[in-house]
Amino acid sequence: RRMMRNVLRWIAIAPAILLAWVAAFAIGIGLLDVAHRFCPPEAVVSGACTASWYAPTELAIMAFSTALAAFFIVGLSAWLAPAHRSTVAKLVTGGGIAYAIYFAAQTGLWLCFGTATAAAAVTCWRVVLRESRLAPASSNEHPATSGENRT
Repeated sequence: RRMMRNVLRWIAIAPAILLAWVAAFAIGIGLLDVAHRFCPPEAVVSGACTASWYAPTELAIMAFSTALAAFFIVGLSAWLAPAHRSTVAKLVTGGGIAYAIYFAAQTGLWLCFGTATAAAAVTCWRVVLRESRLAPASSNEHPATSGENRT
């Protein structure tokens, strides 16, 4: 029973990555919609906001959304993994950074690359740190605490 649950958790990682990306994308679209509502009617040309503040706001929302996607993807992947969470976080982070390089090279959105990479790296670091704290300590790593002398 436990083995079947573990298998299902491993299998769930791939769709979870897609769902995490969709969630971050939807949040970004929602934020863009909110920003567009603040656009003055005279600055709307063919449905696009031409106000001077809109382009930087749009870029900031995209940068935030890519960071959120990276956080969701790395965090959810590591959380779902029944074992080897640090390894999963590192692999997903590496794959995500490789994709982010490709995406940025194609679109020129290097700020989004930077925010996604930073969010993925920080999330991965937190997973690795947490797993290392939870790992059982080896008897060779800690000196004896009962007064015995190890030589």
